[in-house]
Amino acid sequence: MGEVYRALDRRLSREVALKALPQQRSLDTKASRRFEREVNVTASLSHPNVMALFDVLSHEDILVAVMELLTGRTLETFLEDAGSSPEFLREVASGVASALDAAHRLGIVHRDIKPANIMILDDNRVKVLDFGIARRVVLPGDDRVTRPLEITQPGILAGTIAYMSPEQARGESVGPESDIFSLGIVLYELATGRHPFRSEVALETLRLIAAGEPIAPSRLCPDFSPDLEQLILRMLETDPGLRPKAADVTSRVRATTEEAASVHEGISSGSRRGDDALTVGRGRQLAELQGALQSAREGRGLLVSVTGEAGMGKTTVVEQFLREVRLGSQPCIVAKGACSERLAGSDGYLPILEALESMLRSVGKEEVWRLLRDVALSWFPLVATDSAARTLGDSQLAEARAASQERRKRELVLFFEELTRLFPTVLFLDDLQWVDVSTADLLSHIGRKCQSLRLLVVVSYRPSELAMQNHPFQKAKLELQSRGLSNELSVDGLSTHDLDEYLRIRYAGHAFPESLAELVYSRTEGQPLFLVD
Repeated sequence: MGEVYRALDRRLSREVALKALPQQRSLDTKASRRFEREVNVTASLSHPNVMALFDVLSHEDILVAVMELLTGRTLETFLEDAGSSPEFLREVASGVASALDAAHRLGIVHRDIKPANIMILDDNRVKVLDFGIARRVVLPGDDRVTRPLEITQPGILAGTIAYMSPEQARGESVGPESDIFSLGIVLYELATGRHPFRSEVALETLRLIAAGEPIAPSRLCPDFSPDLEQLILRMLETDPGLRPKAADVTSRVRATTEEAASVHEGISSGSRRGDDALTVGRGRQLAELQGALQSAREGRGLLVSVTGEAGMGKTTVVEQFLREVRLGSQPCIVAKGACSERLAGSDGYLPILEALESMLRSVGKEEVWRLLRDVALSWFPLVATDSAARTLGDSQLAEARAASQERRKRELVLFFEELTRLFPTVLFLDDLQWVDVSTADLLSHIGRKCQSLRLLVVVSYRPSELAMQNHPFQKAKLELQSRGLSNELSVDGLSTHDLDEYLRIRYAGHAFPESLAELVYSRTEGQPLFLVD
């Protein structure tokens, strides 16, 4: 709901989204309360799979939310392709379930999970949108007094009929289990290209949802993963108590992820042609990354900085490189984390923790678990599940949680020393222009040690922002470069030749006039983001 505008934050030199109610709707009390509710819920959530809220402004008595600018497509557009790949399905399931887990832990129920409220960004991340009809519930053991978020009266349907849970369809109060059912419908639809309870008549759809007898996905898609099918059917149980929790969905999806799969492969385009089109003009960068990896395999580790301004396709280049690494014949561990603009001032090592968690879903995950516990105890409880953390004794757990930054630095380097004896490893940290001080210090320490390891560290950033005064990584970068421990790899705009090649691959079989590439170049100046748009 509301109108969204693209805007420039001149103070921080960044593009943002402004969301506000149209003036005529701002007089509507119900619409205003729903918009205020969405702002309040978004502000209370800090999660990489939820759209970030930067600020709230008031202009002539109209509430304006300053939000993260997202560029991508909603999941609705992917439903046109019947039967999405298992990799794509896992990525969507993991991203949405992780966001819901964060919301449910705060007692927030979304109540409107559907393809239109899930976005796949251009860099392949998954975002959950629109908490406009969310409600807060009291969770077992939670004695906090909270102001209710929802004003829907019992017996009134709130949500989108096609994606309601049975209890929601009956107009009953709903809990976190309702969101799981809705996500189950979304995943079923992605898997099979067909809605499990769809009818042309709304009342019949509600009846089918209440009956809860969907056809098994494998009957529609014989090659469908048995593990994913079992998970989806559990999510679609009519009894809320039989459905898995959001955290269980996330862990189950991670457990069933195929070791050699690229989690971004289905999101990109599902075809080799789409991958080739997106990496036109990037052959030099991909070749240099492969060369750096070969050097790391031989025990000469390196830090490679992939640089370029916003929209130049830095992440796309690195993702293509990582895809080739995963699908290669030689085993290699890939760890990925991303810095957050909103959390740049935190001291939480969030990009490193995200990278460690990604290792636990890759080839060699058993060794990762063992090494974290044996040689990097201070990191173990930060990434372990509650049940895994409880395997430590109370004294060990207390010691690990109280560890100093210096100890964490030493132990993480020791972890990579031991891990890279078993597997060559690629560590990718995206958007380093937003790195926090602690992560920058840790990355500098790893960069100084990796020359004798089978470790390739790849970072990406916007050079103009890294050059800002007192950036936490700038000094470390210059030191590493002076010692020959870091290379810089620039990603610039595309040439007219590149654009011609892109059009030839992306629209194979079309007979475009020769002047089209020049026309596109004149409109986009070779900027990849504008080109794809």
